[in-house]
Amino acid sequence: MADSNAGAVASSVSSPPWFLSNTTCPPVVTGFVRLFLTEPQVTQLERQFLSSWEPNRQVMWTGIIYEEAQKWARGKHMQTLSIAMGPLGKGGEASQLEVKGKKGRTRYMRGASALFAWYITAGEIVTVLCPPPPQRLNPRGGTNFQLVELPILTGIIGGRAVSRIEVIHPMVKGAENFNYQLWPVDEVHIWVENFAHANIERMPWLQRARTSQVLEIERLLRSMSSDSEGDPIYHAMLPQAGSASTATRTVASEVRWCCGQCQQIYLSMSARSLITE
Repeated sequence: MADSNAGAVASSVSSPPWFLSNTTCPPVVTGFVRLFLTEPQVTQLERQFLSSWEPNRQVMWTGIIYEEAQKWARGKHMQTLSIAMGPLGKGGEASQLEVKGKKGRTRYMRGASALFAWYITAGEIVTVLCPPPPQRLNPRGGTNFQLVELPILTGIIGGRAVSRIEVIHPMVKGAENFNYQLWPVDEVHIWVENFAHANIERMPWLQRARTSQVLEIERLLRSMSSDSEGDPIYHAMLPQAGSASTATRTVASEVRWCCGQCQQIYLSMSARSLITE
């Protein structure tokens, strides 16, 4: 990490390969990561990432089953956070660095997610596995992807972003490898054109715990935007008044639709999914 407290990291991590030659964290990223991790934990994670990294082959996931995300990534020879962490993702070695109990593990994995996202921004692209539209992300917020990964990937925290974020909805039959761009331009119309009439089993999003740390992060994110209510990426990251219906209407108004018919199909999909929310 690149601040006055990070000398141990700089000296203990070997020279990075060329594709990770610019992973030194600016102070804002250092401070954000240190909300969750101790300096020895950061050192250990950085050493592990440097030893296992495959450029532009990282996968993030939210709203799907852990085992399915790992299976999908391994089948494509790509890296989820758990895969990139190697033995640190199994809890054994990590427990030796003061990771105790469920709360400690949550904090540790949140910090690992933030560091993982920062390393990803040294490349060009990241793939996200998530449920299909209209509720690709949790409308109530609170997931690690929304709280710590997405703000870093888009440069809101740290000022360095990937070139694009692509999404895949692997739980939809026939769409296991169908990708389209989520950011910087949301191209959800491409999905609607191809899968609007697919038979999709929708699962309700979990209500995430509104812990003091979650609230602290959300306050931090809101403070970084002059228009957190009107910015589409903040709508994706933060819980919205009116829950999913508000978020859906926001997407419908912001996306560059190819035609009015696709927009109406999207809204009708949304209406059906909200019935079971």
